[in-house]
Order: sequence, then structure tokens, then C-alpha cells
Amino acid sequence: MPGLYKIAQWKLLYRMSEHGVSMNTFFKRASGEETTLVLMEDQNGYKFGAMVHEQWESNNSFYGTGETLVFTF
Repeated sequence: MPGLYKIAQWKLLYRMSEHGVSMNTFFKRASGEETTLVLMEDQNGYKFGAMVHEQWESNNSFYGTGETLVFTF
């Protein structure tokens, strides 16, 4: 993670167990945020995520910037 983001004041915007499984709810809660860190775990225990540097929106095509990062850990 770039140093600038290590010192950032992160806040929880969405958690499926608290806010439900609706993508509309996710988009609404993430609205207005320019940089987000998304962390996920699938039913097999695999952990992965993405750092996104633009606002989330419903879209039928790919989008992102050269700074968008997808990772696993």
C-alpha cells in the first residue's frame, strides 16, 4: 500500500453482515468517496480485494484508473 494511504484515516462504509447484500446499498454508502479499499473473503476462505481510486457506479463495462489494484492475500 502506498505510504500516503498507510497514514489515511480509514472508515468503514459497508459491511455485508451489517448492511445487507444489495449492490445499490453498497453504491449508496460508497457514494462520494474517491478512494476505497474493498476486502472480501469467499466461502472457501480465500481473501482478496481491490483499491479503487474513483467513485463506484453501476456500469456494464470495465472502468478504473491506472492506479486501481486487485490483490489477494
